[in-house]
Amino acid sequence: MGQTHRQGDPAISALPRVQSNAPHDKRAAPRYSLLIRPAKLIFSRGEFLCVLRDISETGVSLRCFHRLPSGSRMELEMQNGDRHPVARIWQEGNHAGFRFLDPLDVDRAIAGQGDFPKRPLRIGIHLPVEVVSPLASGEGLIGNLSQQGARMQTTLPLAIDQPVRLRARHLPDIRAKVRWRKGEEHGLVFETTFALPEFALLAATLQCPALIAC
Repeated sequence: MGQTHRQGDPAISALPRVQSNAPHDKRAAPRYSLLIRPAKLIFSRGEFLCVLRDISETGVSLRCFHRLPSGSRMELEMQNGDRHPVARIWQEGNHAGFRFLDPLDVDRAIAGQGDFPKRPLRIGIHLPVEVVSPLASGEGLIGNLSQQGARMQTTLPLAIDQPVRLRARHLPDIRAKVRWRKGEEHGLVFETTFALPEFALLAATLQCPALIAC
């Protein structure tokens, strides 16, 4: 994958609107259109980005950026950190509909309220990387990855605000700075961020390349 980063993404949210049920959805619960709001599907084979299109107390429809793994049961994680067990009901190409296994608090979901501050979606991953800094080079292990940064473990003596470069298979050459450190744990912020579709495809490539294979 080439280095096609794009600086930042516009805010991906909009006021919801009530709409009638789609042909796939025969439930009586009113659905609210969220337009383009990112979320994350968690399967046994990894964590994959998607975009919520509409939502109700009983279900949700979404768009993915690639094929989905097999299996009907998984979790849907919102930007506020809330996780909801869901079951896949239908799928047409990169669009799919899911049923919530427990009733959803729609107002909380639409408002983005949660137990923790809203933050960019992170992909939990174990990705070995080569870390190159002006003073030393060595190995690191990325524990989670987002559009804007990563959490990495390394024994290298990296200072706050120190620039580094990350290299790994399937990963574009990334320039970053150390934002925080705690022992061997380091928080990195990327100099150039990923666009959402680009990051979604990268996440699939790193975890399950068959999902985007031609």
